[in-house]
Amino acid sequence: KALVNKGNCLFMANDYARAREMYLEAVGAEADCIEAIYNLGLVNIELNAIEEAKNAFNKLLTILPSVPEALYQLGLIYEKQNLEEAAKIYERLLTRVSNDPHLCSRLGQVYEKLDDENSACHWRSEAHRHYPVNLNDISWLGVWYVKREMYEQAIEYFNKASGIQPSEVKWTLMVASCYRRLGDFYKALDLYQQINDEHPDNIEALQYLEALCKDLGRPHDEVSKKLDKVRRYQPQPTKTGPTTRNPNNQPQQIQQNVRSERPKQNNRGLEDLTNVDSNINVNSNSSLAARRTVPSGSINNNSNTKKSGADDEDDFIGTDVTTLLV
Repeated sequence: KALVNKGNCLFMANDYARAREMYLEAVGAEADCIEAIYNLGLVNIELNAIEEAKNAFNKLLTILPSVPEALYQLGLIYEKQNLEEAAKIYERLLTRVSNDPHLCSRLGQVYEKLDDENSACHWRSEAHRHYPVNLNDISWLGVWYVKREMYEQAIEYFNKASGIQPSEVKWTLMVASCYRRLGDFYKALDLYQQINDEHPDNIEALQYLEALCKDLGRPHDEVSKKLDKVRRYQPQPTKTGPTTRNPNNQPQQIQQNVRSERPKQNNRGLEDLTNVDSNINVNSNSSLAARRTVPSGSINNNSNTKKSGADDEDDFIGTDVTTLLV
């Protein structure tokens, strides 16, 4: 135990090579020292000795097949090597921690990378069922239904997101866009008017409010004046490409492939969403955390599973939701 604890101190000091020596010495003194074997796997990851790390976690699983920490670490490793194997490992882990929303969401991400959209949706839905306030899963599911033109279901998820973040205007904009796609222009008009009342400087709402008023034959002069005023006070984007001159001799960016029948939108959406890498807590003494050592005596054969608070960070990288709802 002293060797393991010394290795842990060295690990926390980022002295991974010496930490590995301590863990190897501990394993040499006690071949089935599970703390030393597990932490040996972690330190090998830090040293980029991936095969040695896999060997350590697999050895631990032969001693204690019910230890979810080792399965989780193997899943993280295989995500970078073999996504199909990673999916199998996470599904095996879910038989032991079946109610963990982060693990369900992570498995959904793996299936998405495998282009298995139906399985991805299933596991994202499971994550949402276990932890219904995670905006990452809610937004992903909303966009999944938008891509399939199932706007009624998408509206449900975006409304949930709006209920969780009532001050975030993008969710209501997405709901309004779904109603517009459904052809329910009066409902969309009401929502854009609501957005304008609460966020009078929101240019997207004003643009669509003006367009819908024109299409529905409603008075729009006041809206047009508001829109012109907001546009005048909008910060000018940095010019990075070729420019042309407008009638007032003011330079403006050349826009490619802009559909004139729809108001131009900015890049608001979910493009800034980042990957989730939260931890799964699997017992009362240690967390299933990548890059964290397990103190001596912390892993036991009767670990009590407890559900983690899923991270609310979004991981829908590279997707601007509003572009899907034009």
